[in-house]
Amino acid sequence: MKALNVVGYTPHSGQSLLHSKIAGDKFYYTFNIGRQWGKTMMMINQMLMWGFNHKGVDIAFISPTLKQSRRVFHEIIKYNNG
Repeated sequence: MKALNVVGYTPHSGQSLLHSKIAGDKFYYTFNIGRQWGKTMMMINQMLMWGFNHKGVDIAFISPTLKQSRRVFHEIIKYNNG
């Protein structure tokens, strides 16, 4: 199956490094990353990449509060609708 590339997302060098590390076969990944680094956008794109490129995969974005989850959901919808 041909991999789907996400248009409109260009990861910076740190994000690219983590995307390559996440490509492994582990179930959980933990990173210690500071504020304003682009964690949310990186993980939205990682989730979508997995969802589009791996048949039958389950994906979820889990956050401590409903407000944060809604923000992520609205980001996904915003970029999906252009």
